[in-house]
Parts: sequence; C-alpha cells; structure tokens
Amino acid sequence: MNIGKLRGLQEISTPEGFITVLALDQRGSLFKALGMSEGDPALYQAVREFKKATTSELMPACSAVLLDPEFAAAEAISEGWISGQKGLIVTLEETGYVDSPDGRLNPFIPNWSLGKAKRMGASAAKLLAYYDPRIKKLADYQERFISDIVEGSVELDFPLLLEPMSYSADPSVLKKSPEFAKFRPQIVRETAERLGALGVDLLKLEFPCDTEFEKDKSIWLKACKGITEVSPVPWVLLSAGVDFGVFKEQLEVACKAGASGFVAGRAIWKEAAPLKGQDRINFLSKTGKDRMNQLVEIVNQSARPWKNAVRGEISHVEQGWINNYQDF
Repeated sequence: MNIGKLRGLQEISTPEGFITVLALDQRGSLFKALGMSEGDPALYQAVREFKKATTSELMPACSAVLLDPEFAAAEAISEGWISGQKGLIVTLEETGYVDSPDGRLNPFIPNWSLGKAKRMGASAAKLLAYYDPRIKKLADYQERFISDIVEGSVELDFPLLLEPMSYSADPSVLKKSPEFAKFRPQIVRETAERLGALGVDLLKLEFPCDTEFEKDKSIWLKACKGITEVSPVPWVLLSAGVDFGVFKEQLEVACKAGASGFVAGRAIWKEAAPLKGQDRINFLSKTGKDRMNQLVEIVNQSARPWKNAVRGEISHVEQGWINNYQDF
C-alpha cells in the first residue's frame, strides 16, 4: 500500500482507524422512494436537495460520505455540504444493471472514470459488481473487469472500495428465499476471498446470513468470522436497505467478528425520502442522527481498525522516496 492509498484510507476513517460512512450514492431506488422516475425534469433538483439535507444533517457523526457524481459529489464540495475534515468516496458504476447472457453487469457512468474521481479530490472510489463464484462465466468476466480497475487504482495511487453483490441466477429461486439463504454464507465468504485477492483496498460486504431465515446469532458470528479469516483486506458492512433494528444487530455481530465498520444508507435514512420540507429535516436531525450515533458507538466499541486487517505491507517512507514515486 503506497502513500496515496494510505492517505485516502486515512481520510475516510476515524483517527482510530474505524470506518463509519454514510452511503448516499443511491439513484434508482431513491428515485422510486421520492415518487419520481428518470426523465422527470424535476428529478435532478429533488435528488440533489434530498442528498444535501441528508448529508448536512448526518455527516457530523460520520468519518466519510459515499456520493455519486451525477447528483451530489461535486455539489457537496462546491456548496460545502461536507467539510474538508471529512472523507469523500465517489461511486463509479451506473445505477441498476445490464442483463447479459452470462449474468448481471454494471457499466461505468458515462464520461466518468477513476481519474476524474481522483482529480476532483475524492478520497477513494467505489465500484459495485454483481458476483457469484458459482456462475463461472460471470465470475471470470467480473474478476478480469475488477483487475483492470485495480490496475488503474494502483497507477493513480487511489483507494478502491469494492462492493460485491450476490444474486440468484436462477429465476425460480429468489434471493430472498430459504433456498438461496442456504448458500449465502458460503457465497459471501468465497467472494471476499477471491475478490479481495485481486488488489482492492476495502470490501463493502453483505451480511453473510439472511437474518429472515437464520435467527441463530452464533451462526451469524461464525459466518462473519469466516469472512475475516479469508479476506486479504479490511471489510465493512453494508445495510442493503434492511430496517435499522436489523442492521444494528448485524453490525454488532460483524464488528465483534472483525469488520472495520460500515458503509450504510437506507437503514438510516429511508423513511425520510417520502417526507417533505421541515418534516424531512426533523426526521434526519432527530431519528437519523440518533441512528447514526448508535452505529458509530457499536463500531467504536467492537470493530477492528482497518490497519490491523491489512495483510500486505504499508509503504515505509525513507529519505529520497520522491525519486521512485510514480508520476501521472
């Protein structure tokens, strides 16, 4: 890990090395929550205003925020939604996915790149990739695709946060089903092992158990410890839109098992999306802020600092280091 990646990870974490990130890069799901659709002439303003209000109210408790470049990343900087003391992660992929014969794919946002994210001052970039190690053609394609992005992140010395998302390739088996739940712990574990080895800097992972079908917390803990055992890089928990109470329980277990924090959004703020005006602000400033503080407290008490989870070497700086440091 070279000096640029180290600095970026420092920017998105607390001084103790905990990662407490507000996720606000949602687009398609947020459009629906706002009662709008693509092509609506008022969409940009509505999404921008929601993200501005949510960021402004919740950022004081967070180490960083995850935003998209289409509605919020540049606006957050230019309009001062986030201070210079907070990290900024910017997403790379388009909302939604494209169905291919081999599985789901996530194309880049048009006219967007790792280089542009770095140039605008982001601390790190995030990429979502649909992935299931059991679907060989898709897994092989996604691994090549991710490796190419990793190569670019190394050239830029710019941290890359990867969000692998499992799904059911069999239309007759829903992801939210007992059948898929049986395989989910192994899928998430193997995904962390295989994709973490490609050179990404941080994994943003689903909770390995479907808590609707598995209620035994000892099994939750074992599954999360399994991730920590095999992941070559630090990992944090995503909320996947579950209710706050569920996510809080999941986070407690994940942190005790070795997670370094969370990157969470809808579990914290989803009820605010349909609200208007002062009602929205009231929810965010009270309920939203309280939820965020509860999550941060869990991380502070139980999580593993990301530096403690790095298996490779962190760059050691010696006199004359500039002679060998790569230029753009």
